[in-house]
This record gives sequence, structure tokens and C-alpha cells, in this order.
Amino acid sequence: MNPSPKAIFRGVCLLLSGIIFLDWMRVEEPFGFLIFLFLIVMYLLRYRIKRIEFTIYIELFIYLVLFLFLNVSMMSKVVHILVFQGFFYKKYLVILLVLPIYLTEGFFAVILTLGLGLLAYVLSCWDLERTQKQSQRDQNTKKYNELDTLRQELTMALKNVEAMTAVAERTRIAHDIHDNAGHEIIASFITLQTVRSLLDDEDSEMLELYDQGLVRLNIGVQKMRDSVHNLSAVTLLGVTRLKDICERFPVCVIDFKSFGDTTNVSINHWNILETCLNESLTNIMKHSQATKVLVELDVTPYLIRMYIQNDGVSKRTAPMGSGLRSIRYRLESIGGSLSIQVEKTFNVICIIPIS
Repeated sequence: MNPSPKAIFRGVCLLLSGIIFLDWMRVEEPFGFLIFLFLIVMYLLRYRIKRIEFTIYIELFIYLVLFLFLNVSMMSKVVHILVFQGFFYKKYLVILLVLPIYLTEGFFAVILTLGLGLLAYVLSCWDLERTQKQSQRDQNTKKYNELDTLRQELTMALKNVEAMTAVAERTRIAHDIHDNAGHEIIASFITLQTVRSLLDDEDSEMLELYDQGLVRLNIGVQKMRDSVHNLSAVTLLGVTRLKDICERFPVCVIDFKSFGDTTNVSINHWNILETCLNESLTNIMKHSQATKVLVELDVTPYLIRMYIQNDGVSKRTAPMGSGLRSIRYRLESIGGSLSIQVEKTFNVICIIPIS
């Protein structure tokens, strides 16, 4: 496994700290250990707490004062590690603060410090590039997961649409048989029963055939009624289905309102509306303390508008989760839109054009 730039940075800092500690043990200056301890504490603070890299200027200023007034010999080595850290954290002004110290140091110390600064700069650029690539990978992974989730939802939606289409077709056939052919056949059967009472009883063979015909017609009418009953959909569709979802909502009573003619709304549109309503109510159950929910369905000749409002807004309310984003993608694919409004209430507005 290749070492990361931060691991190399920590390793160099540890190496330089070890050199400073050995130098203190050799010289045994009174303030040396305190300086070393302060150096380690500040490094750990900057490593553990983000956005306090500016403290390196304060630390350098303190060391500069100590160097000028106490003349601690190990201070030049302390400067090496601070310049190294400063260049890694992109605090390049540290080089100006250490100039007074380098006025008394040799050429080798200056070259060493510049070399450490260059190394820290390279490590900093490498770490930035690594972070950007990691962020890009995370974004790509997130997009891939969202697209995969959308693909699964679309596959499930397609199956639901196919099932709803079959149910709707069966319901249409049942209504056609009941409302058209069924009424005519039953009316004919009633007419033939009436005619039976007017026929002459002398021709027994003709009456027997007539009665057999009525019996078979009665059996046919009964079978037709059974067929119509079996064809009738058990699954609720359209506005009835949306209203049923609202009535079953366990958190609070939902005020459901429907306006307009829904005969031109396709099965696919009903499926999207049902999914949007289910997702919105699920979010209300998970993320809010709603006491009032309003659902309005408005169908015009050109578009469908579903408005879902709840009063359970909180500071932690998320504008749009993955479920609503998937629904938004589905709506945009058919020319529709999904918008969120967070004010005193949390509002979801679903728009579907009718072609």
C-alpha cells in the first residue's frame, strides 16, 4: 500500500521532533524541554483540529521572542519543523518570521529549511490532488448509486404500470359488458319471460322448447354476471387509490381534495402520482412532527398538479431526499417537474403535463 502525503508529513515531523529531543538531551538547556513539549502539543492540536493552522504564526512569534531574549540554541532546529509545517498548511509567510533567526545561522541551515519547505509544498500539492480525486470518486459513486436506485425504481414502476394497465383494461371490459351488452341481454330475457305468459298452452312441444331456451338464457345471464364480477378490479385505481392511501395514513388525518376531470390521466401518470404521495407521506412519518397534512389533486386539460403540504417543518428538515430525487428524475423524463418549498410549512409540488 502506497503511503499517503499526510503519512509522509507525519513521518518527517516525527523525525525532526526526534532530532530536536536528542539535541535537548545533549545540551540540556533549562527551557528546552518546555519548548519541545509546547511544539508537540501545538502540532497535535493542528493535526486533530481543522482550521487552526494559523496558530503556526503565533507559535513562531513566541519562539522568535524566546530566541531573541533567551538565546536558546535549539531554536534553529525548532524553526525547521515549523517552516516544514507552515509550507504544508500553505502558510508561506512563516519564512518572513524566521529571517531574524537565520541572520545568526549558517548557509547550510538556510538551505536545509528551504529544502524542507519545498518538500512540504510538494506534499501539500499531492495531498490536494489526492483529496480532489477522492471527492470526485465519491461524487461519481453517489451518482452511480442514485442512477442504480433510479433504474431499480423504474423497473419496479414499469411492472406496476403493466399490472395497473391490466387491471384497468379488465375493469373497462367489465364495465362495457355490464353497462352495454349486459343491460340488453337482461332486458331481452325479461321480455321473453313476459311473452311466455301470452303464449297459447295448446302447443306443448313449442312451449317446452321455449322454456328450455329461457332456462339456458337465464344460465347465460348468470354466467355473464359472474364473469363481470370476476373481471372487476379488486385493486383501487386513480383518485380512489390516492384517497385510500391518505385514509390509511397513521400519523394524522389528511385533508384530501380532488378537482377536475381525471379521465385523461394515463396509468403511468397515476403510478407516478401514487409513488410521489407514498414517498412524501413516508418522509412526513420519518422526519417531521406534522399534525396537519393537505393533499390536493388538480387536473386540467393540459396538466396534473399534486400539492402535498404538512406543518411539521423543523430545523433538521432536509430539502430533498434520494426518494424524491428519483421521482424528480422520472418526472423530468416526461416533461414534468418536482419542487420543494420550505417556509412555515413543507410543501411538495408535483407537475405532470398531459399530452
